[in-house]
Amino acid sequence: MKIFFYYLQDLDIDRGTPLRARNIIKFLSKKHEAVVVAEKLSSPELLSRVKFYPIKKYSYPKGLNFFYKVRDLKRIIKATKPDILYGFTCNSLFSLGLIAKQLKIPLVIEMHEAGHKGLDPNVIWRSLLGFFEKKALKQVSGLVAVSSKIKDYYLALAKNPNLPAQVIYGGVDIDLFNLTAPLAPEIQAIKKQGKMIIGYIGSFKDYQGVDFILASALENCQDFLYIMVGGDSQRLRDRIAQGGLQDKVFLFGKKKYETIPGFLRGMDIMVIPRASLPITEYAFPSKLSEYMAMGKAVVITDVGGSKEVIKDKENGILIPADNIVQNLINSFDLLKANPELKNKIEKNALNFVRDNLTWQKQTEKLNTFLQWILKTPQKIKQF
Repeated sequence: MKIFFYYLQDLDIDRGTPLRARNIIKFLSKKHEAVVVAEKLSSPELLSRVKFYPIKKYSYPKGLNFFYKVRDLKRIIKATKPDILYGFTCNSLFSLGLIAKQLKIPLVIEMHEAGHKGLDPNVIWRSLLGFFEKKALKQVSGLVAVSSKIKDYYLALAKNPNLPAQVIYGGVDIDLFNLTAPLAPEIQAIKKQGKMIIGYIGSFKDYQGVDFILASALENCQDFLYIMVGGDSQRLRDRIAQGGLQDKVFLFGKKKYETIPGFLRGMDIMVIPRASLPITEYAFPSKLSEYMAMGKAVVITDVGGSKEVIKDKENGILIPADNIVQNLINSFDLLKANPELKNKIEKNALNFVRDNLTWQKQTEKLNTFLQWILKTPQKIKQF
């Protein structure tokens, strides 16, 4: 099987979607011939196994950009003759949908969020995009989704409940994220204070809920230390200074991805406090698998795919996405007061990841799905 992978933007970025795409390509290219098209890809490991074609980034208006990219993609697809097309996110749906129809090649699209629903403030533009999204979905042979909710959303949008669909949660590379990772030097002195550390590693974007973490620190700073890694925010630094928390809350900027396990090694409780928003309700936080792979007790709000994976007080702490600050404080206090519960959650989290959420496990499931798509006549709908 020759798979044609298309990611609209830069595959070198060390965060959610590009990392997920690289891992899927990495593991599937061990089994199959792979062609990759993106704006950038510099990973030596991947480039040694795949045929990479950089796609030009045009500076024309959106409409012209689209047609030029379709032209370029079509040329590459015709030259490489793949058996199946695989597009990451709804951004690839329109271009690959058009080409799949013309060249009669099966197309699988991987969805991470609910398209343009609620994300574009212009209602007319959003409705227009939604119309074309429905049309493009008719050319899709299979759907991959990061959560059951987004799978159901797209099956409903396609008006085809029998469209073959598979949920593939965010995975983790356990060769990198494992308990042998050395402690990051930056937090060794903080660890020596002997207090339990609440940790967060990821983007500092508003929807991630970092303000809830800081608010919990302002009310609960006597018993815990807080470490937040992955961004910089003058607003947060100002709030830390105003609250006199400089020796309680520590902000670190972006770190190289391969150093993240060393930071996780030093944390006691990890937190993902996302509010209920259109961008979070359909998504799966990729950091969750990484936190769990390091044997951490994770406190997470019940939004998106997290509640499909986390069983409260079994392999994590699942809290409602309302009154988040108080729910965080209560959860931290609970875990501090009940070390047996914390130890049980940590052990279960680690075992759950190893049994279900490694990229090897997830791509084996995806590989079975793609082979089924290829071998099954398109008239037979159910997977």
